[in-house]
Amino acid sequence: MEKRLYFDTVAELYESSRPGYPSLLIDDLLWLSRISADAHILDVGCGTGKSTEPFVLRGFKVCALDPGANMLALCKKKFHKYPNVRFENAAFETWSDGSDEFDLVISGTAFHWVTEAGYRQLLRVLRPQGAVGIFWHTFLRGHDQIHKDLDLIYRNHARHLYVDDLDAAQEMKDRRKEEQMLSWEEFAEWRVIRYYSSIRYSAKGYLDLVKTWPDHAGQSDVFFKSAGSLIEDAGGEIVMPMRTTLCFGRRM
Repeated sequence: MEKRLYFDTVAELYESSRPGYPSLLIDDLLWLSRISADAHILDVGCGTGKSTEPFVLRGFKVCALDPGANMLALCKKKFHKYPNVRFENAAFETWSDGSDEFDLVISGTAFHWVTEAGYRQLLRVLRPQGAVGIFWHTFLRGHDQIHKDLDLIYRNHARHLYVDDLDAAQEMKDRRKEEQMLSWEEFAEWRVIRYYSSIRYSAKGYLDLVKTWPDHAGQSDVFFKSAGSLIEDAGGEIVMPMRTTLCFGRRM
């Protein structure tokens, strides 16, 4: 199975455990893009609709596109009463519709799964002077005791997933994503904005979250039971620090 199709096997968990996006990010993206109220937006890798929702609720015409049938089914269920959204079950790179149609292309925690052919697709589907807003969440390491104890569980039961300095590794990974986008020809006006927050998870919520990460698929029951017991014993809750990055650019 392609890694990007893994999410379709855990669609319900994705919907229940993955966070939405900061309202400030949406406000900033709309301000930067300067799109009109009747603008057409394409959401690449819409998943269950977490990135789609703020734009649909604000009345924009949105095309929600995803290769996962289960993910898209949940997105359809969420917005079935909204006439301003349509749905496409396809991979962006091979999608043949929408030529020169969109004022803004967005992608929430999904565009890193798009192959290099996706760049040419952006040029095809964006109108002249159209904008692109690619954003994603990055979970960071907390500095309290529960995260130190969680590190020990990774070292003992999922050694291949343990990273000694997770924040540094995440920082380098994010910067590489940014640099790749900023190097795209025929795009300009790049802006990179970062938003910091945290999210609280119950033991079950945390386990549901990590089960949506492809690299955690197939982890042992010992790993999941140990992590769940740790959180329960620490008061039943873990606070996950999070950085959300927005990369904005405009087609020249």
